[in-house]
Amino acid sequence: MRKMIKPEKIIEQQVKAWAAQNKITIYVFDAKMIKTSTGMQKNTGIQAGTPDLLGYDQDGRFIAIELKAPGKRNNTTLDQYLFLVRAIESGCFACVCDDVQELEIMYHQFKVRRINLLEMLPLRVTVEGKTIPAPKVHY
Repeated sequence: MRKMIKPEKIIEQQVKAWAAQNKITIYVFDAKMIKTSTGMQKNTGIQAGTPDLLGYDQDGRFIAIELKAPGKRNNTTLDQYLFLVRAIESGCFACVCDDVQELEIMYHQFKVRRINLLEMLPLRVTVEGKTIPAPKVHY
């Protein structure tokens, strides 16, 4: 029996291929909770909210990409959202990606300064299993 590939992993593979074509270096960060031998939950050492992909482009720009399954952009957690906001405010390319074609457009518009990435973030975030409006960001 073949194991099904999760939709987010398909997006990850597509984004990694896109990054390689565009000479962008990216690293995958899987933040997961694990159970210890005593049954306690422990994170794997990555700060909550850290995006799935971190890296840099040929011009030295920092890149942070939070991956989501298609149509699941609003499943972005508050910690993830705030990380992306801080990165964008620092001049980095940061986004939530559920479609590699949209990523391509956003990245190229970012490079020529024709896009406000804060406007491209999800309008809703997930907090403790509930979807709420994303915090207002002043831009």
